[in-house]
Amino acid sequence: MSSINFSEILTIAIIVLIVFGPDRLPDLARKAGKFVARARSMIRDTEAELRSQYGESFDAIDEARKEIGAARRDITSTARRAERELRGAARDIEKGVNEPVRDPNRRPAVSEGPDTEPTRETAARAALDAAAAPVEPITFAPDASGANDATPPDLQATAPDDDTASEAT
Repeated sequence: MSSINFSEILTIAIIVLIVFGPDRLPDLARKAGKFVARARSMIRDTEAELRSQYGESFDAIDEARKEIGAARRDITSTARRAERELRGAARDIEKGVNEPVRDPNRRPAVSEGPDTEPTRETAARAALDAAAAPVEPITFAPDASGANDATPPDLQATAPDDDTASEAT
C-alpha cells in the first residue's frame, strides 16, 4: 500500500480548489467527511457480522497467524545466530591465512615482558639465532671409478680435475 506524502496532498488540494472554487470547498469537505465515516461504519458492521457467523474460523485463522509469526521469529533468530557464528569463523580463518608462518621450534629473539626493550646485545643474539639454521650432513658419493672422493657432491662440478690442475702448473 502506498502512502501519500505532503507534496501530493498539497497538489490535490490546489486542484480541488481550482476545480470547485473557494465557495463550494467547505460543503465538499463536509460531504467527504460524512462519506468516510459511513464507509468506516459499514466496514465495522460487516466485520462484526462475519465474526459472529464464522467466529471459530476467524479464531483458527488468528491462532495460525500467531503460530506462523512465532515460528518465523524463531527461524530468523536462529539464522542470525548461525550467521554471526559463521562470520566469526570466517574472520578467524582469514586471520590465520593472513598471518605469516612461524617456525614452532624457534624461540623469540627478545624475551617478551612488559618492560623489556631491545638492546644491541639482544639484537646481536637474535641475528645469530637467525643465522644458525639447521645444517644437513654432507655425504660423499663414490666417483665413477668406485674410489671415494674427498670433494662434496655439490662442489665436484666446480673442483678442478687432477690432470688439469697439474697441467696448469
